[in-house]
Amino acid sequence: MQYYCEVEDWMRASRLQLNPQKTQLIWLGSRQQLDKLNSTNVQLLSTTLRPQSTVRSLEVIFDSQLTMTSYITSLCRSVHQRAMFPINCDSFVV
Repeated sequence: MQYYCEVEDWMRASRLQLNPQKTQLIWLGSRQQLDKLNSTNVQLLSTTLRPQSTVRSLEVIFDSQLTMTSYITSLCRSVHQRAMFPINCDSFVV
């Protein structure tokens, strides 16, 4: 909880506001570490944030284990829709 207070203090001191419509929360770690977490909501600056399994930042999709599978799948779909030749996206995803 100490870190949440520090973030709130820094945002207030910097005159920043949290946009609840754009703010996402993700916990990062191995599957075993994530299983140990209590996936409760986090209260930050009067906004309740729910942990997500994937988040998007600057058009890159991050998942909680940083496998990049969601991002690669999304990227392949986008390229496939624009390409003149078929692309097999399955070969890029582990």
